[in-house]
Amino acid sequence: MVIDDTSFKKWGSKTDGTYKQYSAEEGNVTNCKVIVSSNYVDHKRNYPLDLQPYYKDDVSKLKLAELLIIKAKNRYPQLKHTAFDSWYCKKSVIKTAEEQGLYFYSQLRQDRKVVYRKRLMKASRPVKPASTSSVSSGKVYDFKKNLCE
Repeated sequence: MVIDDTSFKKWGSKTDGTYKQYSAEEGNVTNCKVIVSSNYVDHKRNYPLDLQPYYKDDVSKLKLAELLIIKAKNRYPQLKHTAFDSWYCKKSVIKTAEEQGLYFYSQLRQDRKVVYRKRLMKASRPVKPASTSSVSSGKVYDFKKNLCE
């Protein structure tokens, strides 16, 4: 399962949940609608499981991701893995994934702090930053229950 958010640029102001906010698709702050979604992905398929609209004065995107993880695991107990980008690699999301019995995969910024062998350190210290070739070759680093700071 993959967790991510998507923004949809809007020119008007009447669409529910449309605000001036950062849009990764646009690469800057723009008037847009944002959703957080969960998707099933394997080597042959990629389809949406669920989505939650984001409202800036309501629940955070992190909380929406946590809710989507719980909902997906309740509906599909056979799920074993989840992936999300570095923005979602926060203690609360990781804790939710672990509580649901899911392994998680994410990229970490090199300056992000991790607990490794019971020591707090920069993520760049215990392992070399992954390259596209290391990911495609199947080299995966498993930090087990260590959490991002």
